[in-house]
Amino acid sequence: MMLFLLVIWSAVAAVCAAVAKSKGRSPEAWFALGFLFSLVALFVLACLPSLAAPVRIQSYCIHCGAALTQVGNFCSWCGQPVSGNHLPQ
Repeated sequence: MMLFLLVIWSAVAAVCAAVAKSKGRSPEAWFALGFLFSLVALFVLACLPSLAAPVRIQSYCIHCGAALTQVGNFCSWCGQPVSGNHLPQ
């Protein structure tokens, strides 16, 4: 029974670390907090705003209409050459 609780406690701590990383927060610190406070830490983390910078869409592929988040010569979705800011037709 104790091993089962330890596994569940560790899983909650790992989820806390993953959520913290996606929100731009320290995964190591939130793993420790998740291990110590379990679901309370996960709830607090879920309520906190994200510190990660939002991804800004710079342009759209003229061939497939996919949002391009990086400046490059080729669309990462369809592989067609792209240039400049274009909206799909």
